[in-house]
Amino acid sequence: MVARRAHNPEVGGSNPSPAIFNPSTMFQIDFFELLFLAEACIPPRPIARMSFWEKLLTTHYNELSPIQRKQMFESITNNPQFNKQDPDCQWFYARYNPDNQYQLTTDYNGKKEQVQAFRKDDKYWTTPTRYVAFEYVVHLSRLK
Repeated sequence: MVARRAHNPEVGGSNPSPAIFNPSTMFQIDFFELLFLAEACIPPRPIARMSFWEKLLTTHYNELSPIQRKQMFESITNNPQFNKQDPDCQWFYARYNPDNQYQLTTDYNGKKEQVQAFRKDDKYWTTPTRYVAFEYVVHLSRLK
């Protein structure tokens, strides 16, 4: 047999990692390819890699499952190049840390809404550029 399938449908657990698809970029990569790219872009890096790092905190975070987010967090924060003193690394740490994820209920002008957020610098952020003003938070709980 010259060619083999990388995935054997008859063997449980041999499924390949779910692909991450972003229609705006029109390509698919699996989780481990994304993890490899993330490790290559740990700050400080040139500006082109920094734009990927920023997408890792926003777009890609929302495309990952909770298990993949935890794997990403453990892999990146245990990488010797990861420097918790670097401001960009601090954003990654706050965003991906599974013990730093919250469900907020907000009330703004009588409209209640639930949002997921992470805590950094005594604020609850939904993205690295948007936070929830604490006076609008009526309930918060840590996600498990």
